[in-house]
Amino acid sequence: MQNVESFKRQDMGNGIWRISEGNPWAGLDEYVDAYLVCGEERAVLIDSLMGEGNLYSIIREITQLPVDVVLTHGHGDHAGRELKNLIDHGLKVYMKLDDYEIYTGMSNKDALSRESFLELNHGQVFDLGNRELEIIELPGHTPGSIVVLDRKNQLMFSGDSLGSGTIWMQLPHSMPLEEYLGVLKVLEREVADLDDLVIYPGHYYQMRERLDKQYVTDMRVLTENLVSGKTRGIPVEDKGTIERFPNTLHASLGAMYSYCYNPDNIMK
Repeated sequence: MQNVESFKRQDMGNGIWRISEGNPWAGLDEYVDAYLVCGEERAVLIDSLMGEGNLYSIIREITQLPVDVVLTHGHGDHAGRELKNLIDHGLKVYMKLDDYEIYTGMSNKDALSRESFLELNHGQVFDLGNRELEIIELPGHTPGSIVVLDRKNQLMFSGDSLGSGTIWMQLPHSMPLEEYLGVLKVLEREVADLDDLVIYPGHYYQMRERLDKQYVTDMRVLTENLVSGKTRGIPVEDKGTIERFPNTLHASLGAMYSYCYNPDNIMK
């Protein structure tokens, strides 16, 4: 069992805390991230990391505000074993239930019941007191992926929906790229007037540069090019990805430096 020291915290300013967990098998001190977003009256924890430590203690060292948990998707590195402990302490956990089977498949015997989760809906707002967090559905990486948008402060918490520089769209449950293109066009319109947007991804360590509104546009344009055939990717070089997903290609454009996809899952 991991202990509380294995979860690192970083004050990002403006009421945002990044809580990160390493991956010893990959030799990484920081691998996956959760974000604690604090308002004047409430707080939201975005994602719950993957290991088992004492995430609740870290939250309470940062704030005594009431806290809800919002999961960006159902993968085990973002919806991990800490969920039971958080629920046992009275926190409510929200997730798009389109991802419940993905969550149970990755969590196996540690999976919580479907009734443990509250549904998330597009446009749902968490009012934290002088700060609102809006849920935007972004199916693609998984059927139930979402991003969390703080319009007032121009912050987006993206989980793996937009990746962290790298995005995985080659998974068996990932959306065909033609459909994903439509989703990205909606997101691009949602952030069109957010010129100072900053994106906080679920794997912060992968970032090569600050992710902003241009990153969303790069994602949309690259997806458009892959769908039209204007761009075709090349085989990935990562051995682990090749072993698990041998057909995977990847392409890049601007800030999007590795967009992984299955060439047999482009058209819907």
